[in-house]
Order: sequence, then structure tokens, then C-alpha cells
Amino acid sequence: MAETSQASQDHDLAARGMNLLAAQARFGQAIRRMQVPLIELPGDLHHITLITMHAYVANDPSGVAAADLAERTLRKCRNEAASRLDLLAYAITAAGSDPADALSLQKAGVALFLTALGLRTGLSREIAVMCTTESQMPRLALTLAAARVNREGLINTFTALHPDIAIPEGLSQLHPDRAASLLAASDIGDRI
Repeated sequence: MAETSQASQDHDLAARGMNLLAAQARFGQAIRRMQVPLIELPGDLHHITLITMHAYVANDPSGVAAADLAERTLRKCRNEAASRLDLLAYAITAAGSDPADALSLQKAGVALFLTALGLRTGLSREIAVMCTTESQMPRLALTLAAARVNREGLINTFTALHPDIAIPEGLSQLHPDRAASLLAASDIGDRI
């Protein structure tokens, strides 16, 4: 009985892995065309987009009807198909791999690394992405420390993202809980 359960889990994981590869390929093509589908937006941005659409056509009865139909269709598509971001999060949580591997830019790749960083720290993936920009390097350092990335991982990440910047010596001694509290105290969501 346990073997049947394990086999079904492996089949589901393999199918989702293939779906993730296909979603990543579609995302790359969409980025090159500068046309990202609405269902690929993070959930909160998807919802804001639909609200904005309704506000735009609020005074036009035919526009309201079209917006209602579009919203039903988009929400149904989003519920039926896992988005690329959903598949990335599933890959991180279901694989049960070593968190150090998922938090290694070189081993996991950018998409999985950013997803793992957000999941491990409780930050949204969008905030994790913003932490990688040049103006947010201190937050990136705190986020990596909060995620329990060791000194070698910190150096490797900074070398990949910001090769001209040296990280402070004492950063690896910063306790992850202290780093997390510093992030929380900085109102990171309001400032980025």
C-alpha cells in the first residue's frame, strides 16, 4: 500500500516538474515578446488587475458585461492551471531537497532560488526579487542571513549578483532570528 502511495506521489511530482519546465519555457518566450499572460501574475496582482479592469469600464454597461465575462474566464483559467509561480513553490516544498541547495543560486537557478528565498523567510517572492537589486544589497544580506544561508552561500550569492561588492565579515555571525527581526522592523513591504 505504501508503495502505491509513493508511486502516485512520484508520478505527480514528475508531471508537475514537466509542467514547470514547460511553464518556464513559455515564460521565457513571453518575456522576449514582452507579453506576460495575466494568469502568470502573482495572485494579489492578478486580483488588482481585475479590479482595475472593472473600474475602467464602470460607466459602460456593455463594458461591465465584458469585464464580468473576462473575469470569470481568467479566474477559471487561474484555478484550473497552476501558474509558473505556483509550480515553482510546489517544486521547492514537495521535493524535500536540502534547503541549502534551493538557496544556492548556482545549484537551483534564479527562479527556484528566489522562490526558496521568499518561502524560507516569509517574504513574498516579489520582495525577494527586489532584494536582489543594487539599491537593496543590505536587505539581501539580511534576507540571506534570515534564510540561514551560510557564509559560503552568502559569498557565492553576492559574487553572482553583485561581483564588485564585498560582504561584511561579521554577517555570517548574525543570528537568523535577529536578521528576520531587522527585516520585519524595516517595514520592507512598504519601502520597496
